[in-house]
Amino acid sequence: MVAGRTISIAFWKGWDNPGYGTAWDLQHIGYGGLNLLPGGRSIFPHFGPRWAGLVEAKRRELDHEVIALDEEHVCIIEGQNIQVEPRPVAVPQPVRPSYGYVSSVATETAKSTAHVMQ
Repeated sequence: MVAGRTISIAFWKGWDNPGYGTAWDLQHIGYGGLNLLPGGRSIFPHFGPRWAGLVEAKRRELDHEVIALDEEHVCIIEGQNIQVEPRPVAVPQPVRPSYGYVSSVATETAKSTAHVMQ
């Protein structure tokens, strides 16, 4: 959400505390996002049928496009293009390095470097 033009969308559902009247109240600064999305768009995350009416009504208050992104899709940005695509079903697990292997490679590298430096 923060990559979009505004983070004010975070308050649409009424779940997040905007901090009005507190020390961290940002009303005087505004709720601008990083504006990194092409075309100055914003994202409404965790979209579902329950939020369709709310998003339709609130998006009219903005002067830019809102991408409604549900839990089953991802937003892919390439240059000035934005695509909303189905989320991959299985996320590959990260490969954990073998510390013994890394250690032996580092030792061999250190030995060969020391030999070259002599």
